[in-house]
Amino acid sequence: MTRNQKFQSLRIVKRDGRIDMIEGVERIEDRTKIVDILKQHDYQNIEIKQSDGRIVLINRTVKTKVK
Repeated sequence: MTRNQKFQSLRIVKRDGRIDMIEGVERIEDRTKIVDILKQHDYQNIEIKQSDGRIVLINRTVKTKVK
């Protein structure tokens, strides 16, 4: 996840002094179908912004648990 250049930001979540989870925020192309975005990852948050009836921004936060 950290070697991938498509993420705008990375966030590290620590619990009890150990790294528990890594969250990466990426921008998705406007032409991607929402159903396809939902199928790509098991744990994610999706933010969709709309203006004048058109989708102008899709951000996805992908969550990865560290073992």
